[in-house]
Parts: sequence; C-alpha cells; structure tokens
Amino acid sequence: MEIEVLVVAGCPHRQLAEERLRQALDAAGLTDTGFTTRVVGDQAAAERSGFTGSPTILIDGRDPFARPGAAPTLACRLYRTPDGLAGAPDLDRIRRALDDAGPRRSRMRTTAEGPTDAAVGPLSVPDHVPARHAPLARRGACAKQPATRFRRAGR
Repeated sequence: MEIEVLVVAGCPHRQLAEERLRQALDAAGLTDTGFTTRVVGDQAAAERSGFTGSPTILIDGRDPFARPGAAPTLACRLYRTPDGLAGAPDLDRIRRALDDAGPRRSRMRTTAEGPTDAAVGPLSVPDHVPARHAPLARRGACAKQPATRFRRAGR
C-alpha cells in the first residue's frame, strides 16, 4: 500500500493529518507501513495529482475523501467530522479508508456455500453517508464516492 500526504507549503493542518494517519495505521495493525509527505507547489502539480486542497491523503494514488467534481486547487481543505469541520479527516474515516484499501481477503468470510465477499451486498449508499442522510444519498442529493477496491502491491 502506497500512502502519500499532499500539502501546500506552510499548511497549518499538515501535522494533524500526519498524526491521525499514523494513529490509524497503527490501529489497523499496519505499524510497518510508512507514508510520505509531498508539498504541491503549483496548479499544474495539483491537477496532475488530483490535489483538491491541503491536506490531501492519497492511498494507492486515490483520494478516498474526495468530493465528486471537486476541482484541483492550491487551497486549504476542510473535512466534515462528527465534531464539525476539521483540518483533517477523523481517525475513524481514515481507518475505514485504510481497511477499504487493504487486501481483499481481509473482507472475505466463509459460509456454508463457500467464501463470500463481505463488502458486497444490497446496500447502495456508501458507508461514509450518515444513516439519516441515506434517503438523500439514494436520490443522488449527497455527494457519493465510487466504491473502489485496492490491492497491495505484489498481491
């Protein structure tokens, strides 16, 4: 798994994002997994990397917190958390993003009929949408992120 924190120079939320990411990696049992921090210096670099604000966390080149249609920009980015707006995603959302990006076998379970993928089911609303907003999300009124599976390199 390749993880990168993208920031603008002097980002006031860089340290918070790095600390939460490290805590989430440790909590997920990924203590040996490191990450890099890269400063995005111009609009062209922002567009090449899909940088939609500082800080941006990329897991295997994908921003799991991206809002659909958000334009690349050299600006600060705020995240919705249970406690209100914050300069970095909350620990639980980062852990879920790491779990989603982890090896597919971690989501497999065995039933009497054989192995099944626990991540596949009838629920069409992404898990980052609070239950009280699920009816809106089903109608497309909330920003939805596409469900994407990532595999570790070499697997």
